[in-house]
Amino acid sequence: MKSTLFFLALIFSLGISHAQVVQNSQKLVISFNPSSVLDPRSPTIRGGLEYKPISQLGLYVDYGHQFEKYSPLRWNRSILNNKYSKFRSEIKYYFLEGDRVFFAGLQFLFLNQSYTKLNDYVNTKDDKKMKYEQSNIEKDVLAYSLIIGMQHRLSDRFGVEIYAAYGIRFLNIKHDLQNAVEVEELPFTEFYTPADQSEGKTSKNHLDLGFKLQYTLVRQK
Repeated sequence: MKSTLFFLALIFSLGISHAQVVQNSQKLVISFNPSSVLDPRSPTIRGGLEYKPISQLGLYVDYGHQFEKYSPLRWNRSILNNKYSKFRSEIKYYFLEGDRVFFAGLQFLFLNQSYTKLNDYVNTKDDKKMKYEQSNIEKDVLAYSLIIGMQHRLSDRFGVEIYAAYGIRFLNIKHDLQNAVEVEELPFTEFYTPADQSEGKTSKNHLDLGFKLQYTLVRQK
């Protein structure tokens, strides 16, 4: 975790050393995030809107619609009826600006997901280890992150944003088990344990990397 934070801070400090302090002319910006379709857990098509009441402050919201065409989950035949959506908001402070605009701030993410899983195991919230034929699963995720990034002007209206966010995500997972039996131990997984093998509330590290394409609708007067 420390090495990841150091890496993000190093990239940011190297970039801002070349920036110039000038006035930001954007007031209302729409964006599209192509990188969100590559999310391995919950890929989406994301679009957002950013409002800048003053040149140094940005208030951003977006919505991610489910899009699994290129996701590995599409071929996971143990998961059925997968449905989810994402909502994200950001508060950004622009402190060095120009053709390359640097920012830092806070990012908030909410994910609601429901799906049916077949032939798996779970450690329930009352600490019972269960093997089931089918479970209807509800998952809520709430993430808080620090975000840093850079916006680069391609023209008067068009631009691109590159960002990195790191923080913590809180999960609340509920199972509705069908044809379940209690077992002594869950199967050992060497590399990756799915989050839904533990019922209840838990937390994990959260990392979000990507880029956005931007178009300025309204400029500052």
